[in-house]
Amino acid sequence: SSMVIYADGNNFSVGANLYQMKQAYEEDRIDKEISEAIEKLHYTFNRLKYSLKPIVTAVHGRALGGGCELVLYSPFVVAASETYIGLVEAGVGLLPSGGGLAEMADRILSTSHKTDDKQTSMSKVLMNIGFAKVSTNAYEAIRLGYLRETDTVIFNKEKRVEIALKRAQYEAETNYIPTPKRQYIALG
Repeated sequence: SSMVIYADGNNFSVGANLYQMKQAYEEDRIDKEISEAIEKLHYTFNRLKYSLKPIVTAVHGRALGGGCELVLYSPFVVAASETYIGLVEAGVGLLPSGGGLAEMADRILSTSHKTDDKQTSMSKVLMNIGFAKVSTNAYEAIRLGYLRETDTVIFNKEKRVEIALKRAQYEAETNYIPTPKRQYIALG
């Protein structure tokens, strides 16, 4: 068996409700509510990444903040070409807290580049996140590291779920191998 994650509407996900966070802050509920939400988010995203069954995410429109992080953690992605992806939290004075920074680092560190290249790549990622850079399309999302070279980009967004279902079925039928957990030595 397998699973496909998708959303109807104009956007995949634009992330957390910042108004709700503001209310929690004003009512002095922020520490408890936010820490619980972040813990659940980390648990969910790690279950997604290390799932024993293939999971394909079909993304379109905007995938911002937590929506971007969900895409980052997805083992397979089918993205409409007109997809705008980014970790935008810094634009409102926050840090991405769903694990997006760690996943971006994991992608860089798991490559076969030299250490110097990895440090340069990580610096570029941090600059993009610091400036809340959003891709202008799915191809730029690949260049920015929000999508992988192995992710599928399609032109007709209406076909994204159909193609994602086919990919999920293919992976389920061809001995899907879950993402292995890795450990790294800190750079520097």
